[in-house]
Amino acid sequence: MFDYGIFINDILSTLTYVLLGLSLLSLWLGRGYIYSGPLFILSVVSGFLSSRLGSLSIIIILLLAALTYGFYKVKMQGSLRALCGLVITVLAAALFFHVLPGFNNWKIVSGVVISKSAAPFSLYLNFDKTMVALFLLGVGNNLAAGKRDFTAAIKKAWLPAAGGIAVTVFTAFLLGYVTTDIKFPEIIYIWAIRNLVFVCVAEEALFRGFLQKELSGVLPGNKTGRYVGILIAAVLFGLYHYQGGVKYILLAGIAGFFYGLVYHRTKSIEAAILTHFFLNLVHFVFLTYPALA
Repeated sequence: MFDYGIFINDILSTLTYVLLGLSLLSLWLGRGYIYSGPLFILSVVSGFLSSRLGSLSIIIILLLAALTYGFYKVKMQGSLRALCGLVITVLAAALFFHVLPGFNNWKIVSGVVISKSAAPFSLYLNFDKTMVALFLLGVGNNLAAGKRDFTAAIKKAWLPAAGGIAVTVFTAFLLGYVTTDIKFPEIIYIWAIRNLVFVCVAEEALFRGFLQKELSGVLPGNKTGRYVGILIAAVLFGLYHYQGGVKYILLAGIAGFFYGLVYHRTKSIEAAILTHFFLNLVHFVFLTYPALA
């Protein structure tokens, strides 16, 4: 069903995304920026050699780097910082929707059907979207300090995470979006790597680690502001999935609300990422994927 030879046949494209993924994951190493920066530069060089990146991408990369550095590292007045955050949000949205030139994202799966009753789906490795997460997490430094922090976060996260997965799956059944479909196709390995690194980390970095966190910090009222921040980020997360239709927007919004609760409860982006990934994994392995045809 999936030809892993695609990675050997286009070794430069493979190297581009391997280096990009490693640059993102290396943030979780001690003083990860020491590794992340050089790995990202190498991924950019490889991207140019493989034609995955064009000349305009350099301008966008430098602009995003400058904006995130200014937002997190430069002392600004409230209004100026808010404006900088708004520009980052608009730029990140454009990168997430792949509307900016200079990025030739790699389509590694096209129109695959893994169950008789399922709709076909395609998979991309997205440089632009993943790059947003790299800068937000790398410059913002919103990561677990070590094993002890991570373990404590997981203990706090399991109940809202399990509840969120259950509610989202139940709603998907009620809407007739999926049905039971247990499977373990050979494509699951590349799907899992791509989904965790290039989807879940990227989306949680933007919607929870940046939007929810910053909104919760500026909205009036302690508890009220925080929950309004969760809700706004969840609504935006749902709307981001508009291409899946109204049902998918609703399901993504519900899931996003629970990801937000996990992040609020644990203050851990890692807990939100893992909750997001486990829901996607349950969907892939146990339910119709991506939806009933």
